[in-house]
Amino acid sequence: MASVNDQIVREFFEMHGFLVRQVRKHVSPMAEDAEESDFWIWKPADTSPSAPRPGDVSMRNIHALESAILFVKPWHTETFTAGIIEHDLELAKRLSRSVEGSEPDAQAFLEHQPSKILILSRLPKGKSAREESITLIREKGFDGVLTFEEILPSLLDQVKVNRNYQRSDLLQTLRILKNYKLLRPLQLELFGEPGPRGKRGKAPAKRKPRR
Repeated sequence: MASVNDQIVREFFEMHGFLVRQVRKHVSPMAEDAEESDFWIWKPADTSPSAPRPGDVSMRNIHALESAILFVKPWHTETFTAGIIEHDLELAKRLSRSVEGSEPDAQAFLEHQPSKILILSRLPKGKSAREESITLIREKGFDGVLTFEEILPSLLDQVKVNRNYQRSDLLQTLRILKNYKLLRPLQLELFGEPGPRGKRGKAPAKRKPRR
């Protein structure tokens, strides 16, 4: 059975119209096991050679992808700052070897030149720190990076309470949680929905002590 991380990634791209092939189904204690790609994705409708292929893959332009190689590195407790990526030499080597080892086979199967996307937990919140991390990741050979912090809200938003997702345990679980309002506080925070009177919820202002 696929891991929860793999299921989240697969469902996300399938909901965006991609066909998804899981490349690696074995689990090995060998270090090289983590250096293989996890998924190959492609859109059957995008058969024209003039179809756009973004060089900087992000949530804004994944619809323009023809095909891609996905490397899923969840590490959910980590925020991937530039410092972690730059100074963790073992991590840097593994990221570089992942691209080098997987690209030839993927190109032969996908026909088009595939984008290489790293999927990890989260990036820094600040704009400059985030851009610095993305720059370092691209220097390792990736065309872009997506985060579970972005994927999960998008997936939740597309799950409909009035649909029965009996063929997907993941989507069915999300649907049930949404139906019973158990994800309501999480959705308000992730999607930035306005609070009462059209304003986002804020902590109550502290009253000044009376003199």
